[in-house]
Amino acid sequence: MSMEKFCFADLTVEMNCHFPLLKNRSRKYLLPPDDKRKADITIDIDVNEFGREMFHLPVNLSDELFEYTLAGENFYRRLLSFNGMMLHSSVVEYKGRAYIFSANSGVGKSTHTHLWLDYIPDTHILNDDKPAVRFFDGVYKAYGTPFSGKHDESMNLGVPIGAICFIERAKTNSIRRLSPSEIVPLIYQQTTQPIFSEKHMGILFGFLDGLLKEVPVYKLGCNISAEAVKTSFEQLTGEKFPKEL
Repeated sequence: MSMEKFCFADLTVEMNCHFPLLKNRSRKYLLPPDDKRKADITIDIDVNEFGREMFHLPVNLSDELFEYTLAGENFYRRLLSFNGMMLHSSVVEYKGRAYIFSANSGVGKSTHTHLWLDYIPDTHILNDDKPAVRFFDGVYKAYGTPFSGKHDESMNLGVPIGAICFIERAKTNSIRRLSPSEIVPLIYQQTTQPIFSEKHMGILFGFLDGLLKEVPVYKLGCNISAEAVKTSFEQLTGEKFPKEL
């Protein structure tokens, strides 16, 4: 196997794909063989070098899934050094803006974003699990990556962020803007935490400080319905919901 070059989140990534899962999901990000850009990040996972238990993964996890998981962890930990982070979320692209919906697993963030696709024309899933969020060319952007959940929904695209929204289950739908003191713990729970040093922790919180000055963050009480989509859509975009309910 030889190293190949990719572009993730406007970064040149040199990566060795040993197994089909990582190889197939990364194809849309592949750069031409004659691309001369120097790699920002290099990833080459030897699945025999580490035990699954070191990463709190099932010991019976296949080599293919192990490589895919570790490649994503490797990329996202190093993304921090390039003004970026991962946010566990599902992201909708609408009219050139990214709307990020984050929540604990099982709450319904993917269900909510796919309802956007059902009710709002010209919407697309940018990434359905682990988008990259990065400050690039003076703008905070959300990016699709190959690390996109079990259904592999991602686009090779970087889009300015319109808003971030944390979802919680509720009987009635409501939405409110959060203060920075409320936001930081929520984001910290849903990102790859820097484990190397206090320096890296400082980088993460410095990045969040800039992000929260530019990007509005909300909490959506959501009952997973068309009415919930109307509630989030109108608040986040400032537009009228396109359908009668």
